[in-house]
Amino acid sequence: MVNETYPWLESTLLNIGQQYQQGRLHHGLLIDANHGMGKLTLVKQLAQHLLCTAGQDRACGQCKSCHLFSQGNHPDYLLISDREANSVGVDAIRELVAKSQHKSQLGGNQVFVIDQSHKMTESAANALLKTLEEPNSQTYLLLTTTSVSHLLPTILSRCQIYKITAPTLQALQPWLQAKQVNIDDFAIAYQDMGQAPLCALELLADDYISQRQAFLNEFKQVLSGKICAMEFGVKAEETSLSFYYIWMMQALNKWLQVKSAQRQKAGFNHAQLYKIMDLYQAVLTSQKQNGLTGVNKKLNYQQLCHKIAQVNK
Repeated sequence: MVNETYPWLESTLLNIGQQYQQGRLHHGLLIDANHGMGKLTLVKQLAQHLLCTAGQDRACGQCKSCHLFSQGNHPDYLLISDREANSVGVDAIRELVAKSQHKSQLGGNQVFVIDQSHKMTESAANALLKTLEEPNSQTYLLLTTTSVSHLLPTILSRCQIYKITAPTLQALQPWLQAKQVNIDDFAIAYQDMGQAPLCALELLADDYISQRQAFLNEFKQVLSGKICAMEFGVKAEETSLSFYYIWMMQALNKWLQVKSAQRQKAGFNHAQLYKIMDLYQAVLTSQKQNGLTGVNKKLNYQQLCHKIAQVNK
């Protein structure tokens, strides 16, 4: 039994469950959501429900099928998932296709899950097409993706797409309170992680807030000239660079808002406003460069710190 549930997925689970009970469920489902939204948990819950023999609005957790699923031994279920792999190859899809051509061993539904389906190679996607187009009866294919645009149009046209949107902080509060999570701290991590609740929760478990505050304190000292920007750059940890860019831009944006609000005051220093804008642009440019293939990320970041030192003179 997949016991973990997330409140922002409940409406999708309910919708799909109702369609299944009414005999209207499409055989190919594509769950589209950003990283950290619980897509894989959702499709596992759906898979268990589709395999359950109790006929309830969700998996009973008690029937033979549910016990086999919980033990990872269900003969009519196949999961293709490797989060570390760069692609989903044609061999894995051919195994799925071959299995789908046989009758269900338990006499019920067959369910096949392809996690991160946008990683399918073109050969793999093409190998899946016929099964998507003409599946055997009682066969369901559940796909997840973070990037619909990377899927072939022929795949998309054969699936019912369910888009999972990020929940509001207000909607998450009961869930966070049940987990005894500090809501103010979570709000910071949630914003920094692009409103991905599971990623934000993972960050908080790794002392994220204190690390963020320590970085911002040093960055403010760099901007005030109390700490050498080059020394600041040398201390950078490569695994945290993506966060450094986010934190820098947040700090500069906040400073820019404060200064912009003072523009109408007599004696306003326009040069300082332009300096902040130049710094923000330098950080943004460096962040984009770090996303390119083959870039020495730490060196690129240190070069940014050198630019900050030059602009800050």
